[in-house]
Amino acid sequence: MKWGEFNLSWGRPLKSILSVFDKKIVSFKFHHLNSSNLTFIDKDLEDKKKVFINFKTYQKFFENQGIFIDHNKRLKIINRGFSKILNKKNLNINDNPRLVDEVVNLVDSPNILLCKFDKKFLSIPQEILTLTMQSHQKYFPTFDNKNEITNEFLIVSNKKDHKGLIKLGNERVIEARLSDAEFFWKKDKTKNLVKKVSELKSINFFKGLGTYFDKVQRMRKLGGMISDELLISKEKIELSVSICKTDLTSDLIGEFPELQGIMGGYFSAHQGFDKDISLAITEQYLPIGLDSKVPKKTF
Repeated sequence: MKWGEFNLSWGRPLKSILSVFDKKIVSFKFHHLNSSNLTFIDKDLEDKKKVFINFKTYQKFFENQGIFIDHNKRLKIINRGFSKILNKKNLNINDNPRLVDEVVNLVDSPNILLCKFDKKFLSIPQEILTLTMQSHQKYFPTFDNKNEITNEFLIVSNKKDHKGLIKLGNERVIEARLSDAEFFWKKDKTKNLVKKVSELKSINFFKGLGTYFDKVQRMRKLGGMISDELLISKEKIELSVSICKTDLTSDLIGEFPELQGIMGGYFSAHQGFDKDISLAITEQYLPIGLDSKVPKKTF
């Protein structure tokens, strides 16, 4: 972004450069800015400046203001806050180092809040809830001792929530997102998957390889051949292959593309297809990495 009338393009408004080594200013110019031993210390009005002679005094000053420069200190504060709330509520969160690392770098004054959403949304498939919270909102869903998701979740805010407005605002956001997801779920799960196969003709698979409808016909033929060799039900193979990509035409996958296959499994189960068929659709993309699960059955 650009700031004011200057031609400097930066990720955020860049208003000063603090550059000190061995208690002396390292002088240089960057666009319209000259380095100095001064920096702003009031982030709201940006009127007050302070001189720093080394990093130690810089770090200590801001820690006294509740701002933690050290990444590892922020991580410890977040983990300690998580443990305190989870132990008190007898809840758990899934290990997600990537999300934790991302959140640690989004805040400089971490504060942990426990929020909740309406329990009616627990009727939505768990994968939708976790994806909405983790990927879209950077929240941490909680689970009970039976590893079932609850309607409570943890957030890491960048300041203390003295008036409860941060908690309220985040709860409103997640309720709105889950309302959309619930609408798509109720709408898509009732659409006949067999009738939706023809809709795959409108989705290109790859240049020169036709549409997803063409791909499914090739998969169906190959599946029939393999089923004869492995003595697996040819009827189940061909049916599962025929409908395995139909979830790509749903609004839910348009909103949550990471759940393709998984939602197809839910749709087929809801519509009364055989459990083996639903499981095959759910697991069709596995494995997806070195640490990924693998399909439970040959079928």
